[in-house]
Amino acid sequence: MQRKKYKITGDEYRIFKNYHLMNLIRNSDKAERFGEAFLNYFPKILEEYVIIGGDYGQAEAEKLWLETDVEQAERIIKFWIE
Repeated sequence: MQRKKYKITGDEYRIFKNYHLMNLIRNSDKAERFGEAFLNYFPKILEEYVIIGGDYGQAEAEKLWLETDVEQAERIIKFWIE
């Protein structure tokens, strides 16, 4: 699957990570998984998964959404960072 149409900057990613950490602290009982929070924070990326990849893209987005290991989610996310 080609992931070149939409990218985020390293600064945007760092801001997201801080945002996610603060949400974990504030809402520990309703915490979002890292990949889930990423796709919610950057809805354009979720859109790109589906537009570019069709069913395969949707499956990849679901894999990121459901990933429970933060390190594995970050490996997937790195393709979206410039």
